[in-house]
Amino acid sequence: MSQLFQLKLNDFFKGLVMSSLLGSLTTIYSAFTSACGVGCIDWNLTMNVGIGAGIAYLIKNYLSDERGNFAGLEI
Repeated sequence: MSQLFQLKLNDFFKGLVMSSLLGSLTTIYSAFTSACGVGCIDWNLTMNVGIGAGIAYLIKNYLSDERGNFAGLEI
């Protein structure tokens, strides 16, 4: 975990893992819920969810302190 308003290299690797996991889960979900299975996977949705998850993770880490408190607030 990095300091408030800072990102470390490790945060980018973890963001990449989050992005990959959510993209994969979206692909699996699309395959199981569509009528034609694997042939109807919405790849655009998969890519958007993956990228969004990675960006959201980086924003969360950027706005959290080294103890994980969002915006440095103790709640």
